[in-house]
Amino acid sequence: MSTRKHVVAPGATLDKLARGFAFTEGPTCDAKGNVMFTDQPNDRILKWSTAGQLSTFLQPAGRANGMYFAQGGELIACADE
Repeated sequence: MSTRKHVVAPGATLDKLARGFAFTEGPTCDAKGNVMFTDQPNDRILKWSTAGQLSTFLQPAGRANGMYFAQGGELIACADE
């Protein structure tokens, strides 16, 4: 018997929510559940809200990639510019 865990629940389906990105990375979630991620080659940080809305949070963003929220709620991003 396999002990391998599945990332996607059996019977779940995947939906493409957005497109038009060059290369996304660095996802992180704020205390409210909004997800921030970078589109590094396009030099922007995007926000996927808990209401299901996609918006640009910051552009230019210093070509940010890895991100996290500090304890005080500040968004911290690694960037190569």
